[in-house]
Amino acid sequence: MQQWINQHWSIPLLLATFGPAAALVFGLPSLPASQPLNCFGGTFVCGIVGLFFRVLVGRQAWLAMGLATACAISLMELMSLAYPPGLNCPLVVKCWSFVIQLLCQAVLILQDWLPQSC
Repeated sequence: MQQWINQHWSIPLLLATFGPAAALVFGLPSLPASQPLNCFGGTFVCGIVGLFFRVLVGRQAWLAMGLATACAISLMELMSLAYPPGLNCPLVVKCWSFVIQLLCQAVLILQDWLPQSC
């Protein structure tokens, strides 16, 4: 499905992370997972881990996705960056531009959230 969307609309499939992130940040802003550090940190960690395994494993995307998701969960737990929507990042990341787009997406979500929390 992602290939079909990319071919016809020329946009990456980032809705997998955008929807749950917006629901978490706007719907439950008091949760620790909704805080800015978790939003940026969780997205960044999951994106980098996904990219690392995508490069390491190569053509077997199913293996890269599984390993990356498992390692991302472990790293987020070790770093105290609980952010469940970030776990979609290893599934959609293909190159560095995806990681940058994921972080920009986190900025867009938090841009609307920060004035409410002050």
